[in-house]
Amino acid sequence: MKKVQLFLFISIVIAISTFSITEFIPENYDAVYLAHNVSEHYVQSKSVGIVSLLADSLGLEPMIQGIIASSFSEYGITTEQLGSIFEGDILTVLSGTDITVVLGPSPETSKLGDILKDAFGEDLYTRNISDYLLISTSQEAIEQCVAGGGTIPSDLFDEFQDPNVCSVMYAPPIDRDGIVISQTGIVSIVDDELVGEIRFVAHNDKSKELLRSLMPNSRYALYKDPNLGGEIFVFVNTSDLSSVGKLIENFILSEENLDIPFLSEIMTEIDVEQPSREEIEKITATAEKFTGQLALSLKISETLGSLLGSLISEEAEEAEVISPTVYAVAQADISLEELGNLIGSQDYQTIAGSEYLVEEGLFITTENGQIKVLSQNPQEYAVEQGSLQKALEYYQPSMPIFVFADITPLINTILGDMGVESHFILTSDISDEAVRIYWSLK
Repeated sequence: MKKVQLFLFISIVIAISTFSITEFIPENYDAVYLAHNVSEHYVQSKSVGIVSLLADSLGLEPMIQGIIASSFSEYGITTEQLGSIFEGDILTVLSGTDITVVLGPSPETSKLGDILKDAFGEDLYTRNISDYLLISTSQEAIEQCVAGGGTIPSDLFDEFQDPNVCSVMYAPPIDRDGIVISQTGIVSIVDDELVGEIRFVAHNDKSKELLRSLMPNSRYALYKDPNLGGEIFVFVNTSDLSSVGKLIENFILSEENLDIPFLSEIMTEIDVEQPSREEIEKITATAEKFTGQLALSLKISETLGSLLGSLISEEAEEAEVISPTVYAVAQADISLEELGNLIGSQDYQTIAGSEYLVEEGLFITTENGQIKVLSQNPQEYAVEQGSLQKALEYYQPSMPIFVFADITPLINTILGDMGVESHFILTSDISDEAVRIYWSLK
């Protein structure tokens, strides 16, 4: 009996120490991301071909280590000391417009805290507690994390009993215009693939009604369009595309998310203009004219190859970069004139007997309740199926959203045949209770 009690006591102690970083989860938050045993899972992730290729074959890992070593050497911290800080757990908390990251446990966290204070001054807030380092965009957010008192569902903690599980995320039910949805997520390494699941769960009748409007149409057939071809494919099959817009508007591109200082600064640095609330609403209103059925293909391998050639060419300025080939088709109850007024273009051209709206190098036409978009003059467009058959091996028309990207030809174009088979797949299923998104990277 004493042995059983001792075993239970040790198990409890191990569990508490394993997840002591969760003591910093505040009572109120918008989302929490928890990564466990980061260094072990990083090593495990090298079983994924594309990760091993980037980290080892292309030397990104030693290159990054070298950059870090040279950048932090003046502060008296070694690469090994810095690396130990990221070996344990990482907790990320989103609360309002603030982001807080907690690192540890590691005896070296105090050194990194001092470095960040010296480098960023009052633009970044840090706090060392025991062997943990808290980094945040505001002092108030740090105080809330120090106070703790929050948690995530126990079933998400249970996921870590599987040693292949790298991280989990949780966003508690949030009410946006009467739509109440929570989110959970899991990332794992299974054999030679990095896999994940994201779940949007409805918590009231209005939310369930929204999810029902996302149900796939049984007559969807756009994936059979003969003009599709390339390495990347996107198929969307929902009953109401405007509902997709509402989901994105309220839970992905919400004002709260767009106002996060860290994200705002990044978007400013890369010269990306944040969409305004009015612009998002305009897009959502336009989506109401679409039935919710879309197919898109993209061919970029030749573009990457020509871009690489232009970079290494002695006559780089004169080298021609091949534009990517884009084709999209969507079911929509909208005329070409309405579309022209919407995007502010009146450049109409008749090509091979059909009328096209030309805007920014795109040729747009409407026929039989469909909008078709090509990135080339229709008379010059040549169909090359590329990886379409590979994509269709994983696709089912009952999936509301499907994405397939064949990475192998991109690698072969840039680096030559490296013997790496790699692709990214995103699939989905839906009920009136939840939307589940599954993805994998091989």
